[in-house]
Formats: sequence, structure tokens, C-alpha cells
Amino acid sequence: MGSFKSFYRFLWQATDGQILLGTLLTLAAGLTEGLSLVLLIPILAMSGADGSVALDGVPVIGRFMSDFRPSLSVLIALLLLVVIVQAWLLRQKNLYNSRIMQVAVDRARLSLFKSLGMAKWEAHSITRMSDLNSVLISDIDRIMAAASSLQVLIQACLLLLIYSGLALLVSWQMTIFALVSGGLLFVMLYPIRKKSASYGKDLSYIFQDRSSVILEFLTGMRVAKSYSAEEEYVGRFKQHLADSRSRMMTYIKVTSNGTFAFQVGSAVIGVAFVWMAISVLRLDIINIAFLILIFLRLVPRFLVLQQYSEQFLSCLSAYDKFRDTIEFFSAEAEVSATTPAVPPTLGKGIRLVDVAKSYPGSGKPSLHVDDVFLRAGAITALVGPSGSGKSTMADLLLGLTRPSHGTIAIDDIALDDKNRRAWRNRVAFVQQDPFLFHDTIEANLRLANPEAREGQIWHALELANIAQLVEALPDGIQTVVGDRGIRFSGGERQRLVLARALIRQPDLLILDEATSALDWENEAIIVRTIEKLRGLMTIVTIAHRPSMVSLADDVIAFSEGKVVEAGPFASLASRSDSYLASILGPNSVSI
Repeated sequence: MGSFKSFYRFLWQATDGQILLGTLLTLAAGLTEGLSLVLLIPILAMSGADGSVALDGVPVIGRFMSDFRPSLSVLIALLLLVVIVQAWLLRQKNLYNSRIMQVAVDRARLSLFKSLGMAKWEAHSITRMSDLNSVLISDIDRIMAAASSLQVLIQACLLLLIYSGLALLVSWQMTIFALVSGGLLFVMLYPIRKKSASYGKDLSYIFQDRSSVILEFLTGMRVAKSYSAEEEYVGRFKQHLADSRSRMMTYIKVTSNGTFAFQVGSAVIGVAFVWMAISVLRLDIINIAFLILIFLRLVPRFLVLQQYSEQFLSCLSAYDKFRDTIEFFSAEAEVSATTPAVPPTLGKGIRLVDVAKSYPGSGKPSLHVDDVFLRAGAITALVGPSGSGKSTMADLLLGLTRPSHGTIAIDDIALDDKNRRAWRNRVAFVQQDPFLFHDTIEANLRLANPEAREGQIWHALELANIAQLVEALPDGIQTVVGDRGIRFSGGERQRLVLARALIRQPDLLILDEATSALDWENEAIIVRTIEKLRGLMTIVTIAHRPSMVSLADDVIAFSEGKVVEAGPFASLASRSDSYLASILGPNSVSI
């Protein structure tokens, strides 16, 4: 019940209360449907030699219009008018409800998308991308299905009230009999609706697993093909589809049993209804005919209640998943300053004092730094084995994460929740796996600086040693890079990503193993590019290869989350027992 209230409150807010007008249109359409039924009775009960209809014996309207004797043509014209009005109202209702539901779903998808974007990086690091993809696409589509089912349920309830009201004017005994019988039948089928709700929860996990298999296969297509592992992925997907099909058939069997039971029960109630009207209450033929018409309209409404409540409950779990996801990421939102913060200016350097970073579930800090200073304008290399804390250090410097305790100061200005986001506007990041959007070169570079002029774009490309290649392309900077930049080689993609970072004119440039996946030729190009940037900005590079480490003015070595040595490159390289010397090899002193 709590989920239903929360869902309706969500729809009310997402539609700005416009769902009420949709309900009123549904009510108006239902009233015209009832009126058309009322007008049909006197047409079928034609009497009188003059071709007119005596209304005094007609159910519902006879007591109010006994002196009114309309002709058959008048009644038919009225019926036609009512049917036309009903059709128009139904059209308006469908268009209106579809529009507000589309708006509601778009708002839901946008609000989730925004909460993902505004959340701290830590929240994303513990969440599977495929799960978020499933919520954004499959679950929100199911929310729309739940909303549509709810609209049908509201319409069925309103029509039940209208038809019950008409039946009460003829026989309150028969009305109570029909409502109680239908209600009992609806209650008896509660276990089936409960199974529908349970299936809906399973469905969320089915879509999550499906999204995971598809995303892994598509993003790892090159690896899958290189190992000839396509059949393994196809097998996994085939097994997933078989499991999904089995669960779906189980659900269909359950709901089909419910429909069968309801139809049989309705037939039994219908027979009892006619017998009671004729043998017990001894109603006249016109009233019996009218009540049978009402009954034939009531029974499908109960069936609609059963079927669409099953569908609603099976889709409601998608809303629960959506709500839980958006609440989690909203709670993890980055703190925004009430007024735009001024980013710290990097003129002297960055100092980390007693900085530690721990992640949920980890037994010890991933990083602990007692006191480290990074000089402004220098190239600092972060070295150490995998898992030693280098990437955690880079995330802290980038402002993606905040330390569990300790202070990070930019020129004596502490980096905190108020200015961390502003600081990121002065930082650029080049990751190991270069990512480009399926758009033009220009659009990819403008991501980092939307206001950049064309001259700035070409200057950044020049700095990244990629301008000559782009100039040779028929479309120049309007060239579409392809999905994830597939049109270009790994080295070319890395230089385009570097150009995107440089167009920002950052105070701090962070390179996360920018050459680890490149061949020696492309690595040499990147190394020369970084060398040209010396002194123009502060550069921090996570590196394993000697060629990148040798660029450094300063080196910080990590092991098991701690700084084991730090200092000028020349000083550390000259010590045979230093970690840096072990990376550079026997010729380290002469480098």
C-alpha cells in the first residue's frame, strides 16, 4: 500500500496535478457511456401506435420523464449525439493522458539522469553501469506501463460506480448481489495478484542481467573476437533468454488461471443473477433486460480490475527500483555552494597533510599521505605497483573524491565541499582508456570548453601533435570520430583526448597512464608533447614506463597505500636503492 501511495504521489508531482483533469475526462466519458445505455432501453422497448415511446415504464428515466413522449427518430438522434460526444471525450482523454504520462516519464528519466550526474564519484564506483542502464531504460518504461495500468483501473472503478448507480435505481437487491459477488470473486483472486507483484520484482533483476550481458558483450567486442569468445557470449545470452522465457511462461500461466477462474465465476454469478431477478424478485421484463445489460457491462470491469491490477503490480516494482536508485544518488549528491565558488589558483603548489582515503567495506585506507608537496609548474610522476594508491591520489587531486580526513590545500586554500567542484573547472584529466563521443572532433573538444573559438581548437590540436592529421581529413574538425573514436588509432585517440584536456587551459593536467596502451612510436609522440608543456601548467602523470617517468621533475613513489619516497627526479634516480632506480634500470644515474 505504501508503494501505491508513493507512486500516485510521484505521478501527481510529475504531472503537476494534471492527472486530476485526466480523471475528470474519464468520468465524463463514463457518464456518456451510461447515458447511451439508458437511451438504448426505450428504443428497444418501443410501444404505442403513434410511433412514439412511452417512458413511464422505462428503467431509470421513466420516473423522471413519464410525461415526455419522444419519437423514435428523436431518441436515435439523441443516442447518436451521445455516442459522438463519448467518442470525442475518449479521444481527448487518451490524447491528454498520453501526453501527461509522457511528460511524467520524461521528467522521471531526466531527474534520475541528473541525480547520476550530480552524485559523488564514490557512488558510481560501487554501482554497476549495467544496473543504471537498466533503471534508466527498462524500469522507467515499466513505470509508464504501471501509470497506464493505473489509468485503466481508475476508469474501471469510475464505470463500476456509474453502472452501480444506474442499477440501484432499478433494484438495490440485485445491485448489492452483483457487487458483493464480483467483489468476493476479486478478493478470492488475491493470491494471483500477489504472485504478479513478486514476478515484477524478478523482472527488474531479469532486465538488469540482460543489460549486463549486452553491455559487456558490446563494450568488450574486440576482446571477445580476439579470443574467439563470441559463442560463449551468445551462449550466455541464450541461457538468459531461456531463463527469462521460463519465468514469463510461469507468470502467463498464473494470470491465465486467474482469467479462467474469473470468467467461470462470472458465468456462475450471471446465471444466479438472472434466476434471482426472475424467480425471487419477479421483476418485469424491461427491468430484467436493463439489469442484464448493466451486468454485462459490470462483469468486464471486474475482469479489467483483475487483469490490470496484475499488470500494475508487476510493474510497480520498477518504480520501487527507480525510487531507491534516485534516493541513493540524491543522498550522495555533491554539496553545491549557495553562490558560485571561486576556484583556487594554483601558483605555488599543492600540499597534502595527513590525508587518508578509505572506501566502504575496505579494512584499511586505500591511501595515507603524511605530508607531500607538488610544485606548481613542475611535472610530478606518481609511481608504484598496481593498487598502491596512485589512482586514488589522482582522484583526490582532481577533486573527484574527498579525503576521509586530512587537508588538501591549493596555494594555502583548503579544498573543501564548497570549492571542490569549482576546482575541477581548473583541472584536466586524460585517462588510460581514451574516450570519445560519437560526434565530430570539434564537438568532442568543446565538451571541455563549450565557449572555445575555432582558433583555440586548432591551437589545442597543435599542442597535442594531432593538428596535421586533422587538417588532412576531408571534413577537418567536423569529422565524426565514430563510436568511442573507433575511426582513429589508439595513439591518435589519445592525442585527441589530450587536445580536449589542453583546450581547457588547465592549471593542473593529470595523466593516468596515458601511454601504457600505446606502441613505442605513439608513446614517443605523447612524450614529446608533454615535454613541450613543461612550465606551461602543473602536470601529474601516473606512469610505469621509464620514458614517461624520465620526464618528471619530481617523483612520488607509493606502496600499499603509503608514500615510500618523494623528491626531485635527479636525486632519487642517483640512489641505487631507490624505488625509482628499480624502475629506470641500470642506466638510471645517467638519465
